[in-house]
Amino acid sequence: MEIASRLQLLFFTILMASIFNIVIGSIIPPNEEAQAKGFVGYSNALFRENFKPAFQDDANGRNSFMSVFGVFFPSVTGILAGTSITGDLKDPSGAIPKGLVCPKN
Repeated sequence: MEIASRLQLLFFTILMASIFNIVIGSIIPPNEEAQAKGFVGYSNALFRENFKPAFQDDANGRNSFMSVFGVFFPSVTGILAGTSITGDLKDPSGAIPKGLVCPKN
């Protein structure tokens, strides 16, 4: 049990360092090479441009919030339904990895 608590602190430290790195990296403005590739950093004009949705047309016509939601919602509810029945398995720690790696119809 002692090793688990030490590893927990190690993983917490790594996670906090990663989050800190993301925050600091997002504050530092991009150099000219990165700006040439399209990275602009924080920009008020870009925020205003991206604030409203701009769904693109596809082969079937114009997309909308409902068409995107219609794809997203079933995928999320399917995952949630699968996780809610894991408590019914005899051996969840063995059955879940087997089911992820080699699912059967």
